[in-house]
Amino acid sequence: MHMHIANAVQGDRDIETTFVDVPPPGILRKILAVQIPGLARRDLDLQPLRYQLAQSAWVRYLLSRRAHEFDVLHLYTQSIALLSARSVRNHPTVISTDATGTSGAYLLPYRYPTAHTASRVRALRHFEDRALHAATIIAAQSEWAATSLRDDYGIPDEKIRIIPFGIAIPGPVKRVDPPGLPEVTFTGTSLARKGGHILLDAFDRHLRGRVALNLITRDRVDPRHGVNVYRDIFPGDPRLAEILARTAVFAFPSTMDTFGYAVLEAMAAGAPVIASPTAAIPEIVVDGETGLLVPPDASKLAEAILGLVDDEPNRIRMGDAGRRRVEERFDARLTTRALLSAIDDAVTLFA
Repeated sequence: MHMHIANAVQGDRDIETTFVDVPPPGILRKILAVQIPGLARRDLDLQPLRYQLAQSAWVRYLLSRRAHEFDVLHLYTQSIALLSARSVRNHPTVISTDATGTSGAYLLPYRYPTAHTASRVRALRHFEDRALHAATIIAAQSEWAATSLRDDYGIPDEKIRIIPFGIAIPGPVKRVDPPGLPEVTFTGTSLARKGGHILLDAFDRHLRGRVALNLITRDRVDPRHGVNVYRDIFPGDPRLAEILARTAVFAFPSTMDTFGYAVLEAMAAGAPVIASPTAAIPEIVVDGETGLLVPPDASKLAEAILGLVDDEPNRIRMGDAGRRRVEERFDARLTTRALLSAIDDAVTLFA
């Protein structure tokens, strides 16, 4: 996301931007964020909050050192601002978010919600409320996120901007119909986080011999006939565009994604998308128009994939509609312009 925004503001003479990424955790931050056996299973160890507080401590230190170096502050997301309410309040600030702590607490891929999750959310809210209410403007990436800001946090409408951060859209894509079986592609750094295991289950039980499966992931995958695993593709790698150009169906059965840049990349390449109706995904994938929304169930996922694989006209229609939707709504040049407008508004309102 930072890469797309940075590319979109290049050459803009009206604003001088400095991008700072929170560095990977060192030993101390890793220790502070370690899960506690037994308590973690009950969601009682506050591990997600401790991780966010460790990040926020680094950000607070940075802001204290560089407070006089910027005119306006943009923070993504509020999870790194939990300890910086004072800095946020003392500067024109835009906080962007894809999910609130309340809505995101039940979507963590490595931690199942329990009866104690609500208590963890209350502990987070002690810090999160202060940061959000201190911000001049909050940019929600979706209506789903904005609804939680309004209903759960009492953020007034006039303080919220809905800005679905987009991607740099490639030029016209030449679709490729490769020899052999139709190709189904999945992209996700972690299979568990992005629903990859559901797709593998669907392949093993229903799709073997009907499609070839491309998995772009960092995880190791047991060898399977008909499955191609790419563990060395990173953002910007031209091989991704080549794979998406020959993809018949892009499958993204994630149950935790709050937005989904992989989905936008597939749609920009003209591939129809099958995804889970989670969080803001339905605001990207229009069911029946640019793809299909199906529950994260292996049998239903396989049925949807085969339905599109066997219906080439519908597949092409959805792929073309997805490309148009990305061009109209999720072009990084347009969405970054909206973000810069919100930043400009923050400066005006703060004054």
